[in-house]
Amino acid sequence: MKKCYIILLIAFVFTGQNLLAQGSNTVNITVNIVPPYSPYYSDYSGSNATKVLLTVQNMTNTQQRIKLTGQLQGNNGVKISTRSNYVPLQPIILNPNEVKQLNGLVLKDIFDLNTLNVYGVDKAKIIQTSRIPEGSYSFCIQAQDYATSQLLSANAPLGCTNLDITYPDAPVLVSPVNASNVEVLNPQYLNFNWMSTVSGNIQYNIQMAELPDRVFKDPNQVLDESSFPLLSQTVTGFSYPYNISNLALVPGRRYAWRVRAVDPSGKIVFKNNGYS
Repeated sequence: MKKCYIILLIAFVFTGQNLLAQGSNTVNITVNIVPPYSPYYSDYSGSNATKVLLTVQNMTNTQQRIKLTGQLQGNNGVKISTRSNYVPLQPIILNPNEVKQLNGLVLKDIFDLNTLNVYGVDKAKIIQTSRIPEGSYSFCIQAQDYATSQLLSANAPLGCTNLDITYPDAPVLVSPVNASNVEVLNPQYLNFNWMSTVSGNIQYNIQMAELPDRVFKDPNQVLDESSFPLLSQTVTGFSYPYNISNLALVPGRRYAWRVRAVDPSGKIVFKNNGYS
């Protein structure tokens, strides 16, 4: 009889704890992010944020005063989360059984980069560029009691959504190919060609510089350090005709060239900063 009593008592305690845990989820949160997924942090939080839509529901018959906390965590070691001592100036008021639709503007203070915990990435770089590193991320929002910080919504994966941040490839050089000898024509003519994986209003800056003779130097370093390159032109197509209107190429000399893709709108971020 004693054993039976103990078993019943334990079962009662566990059942009571389970009911208590279920009862703490008094707020339901659904997170939706509109694709395509932007690589810019500001598109998810702030006055210009249009990507995030939150549905927040009061599951009780009493008014609740809540605050929201958030976390962005990637498979690349990046983790950005609201600090535990965060308290907004005003609570979000949820009337009995009310459902609120909230956008990214509500997340402005939650994800203020100046007051966040940031791991796995240079915080100053994100503040400067607003760019999120490539990776697969979970984006989670939770509700807490405004006064006590008690968790009111469920833990992950509820209140979460997934997004992949992917940068498109930089242009691929087609011709002239690397280490090739180019025939000297008179009049001068050499056609540069490249491929791009992105369509639309993309600009391409083609650069060319002479490599030093008998000294090996990284071609990209030469192009970076060249104050007056032989060629620096911006076009919208995938080729550039180098002809008699350009500076003359000298037979026997070595030259390096590259192409950089740039989105004038600033929305697209390319791998390798756009350089081929």
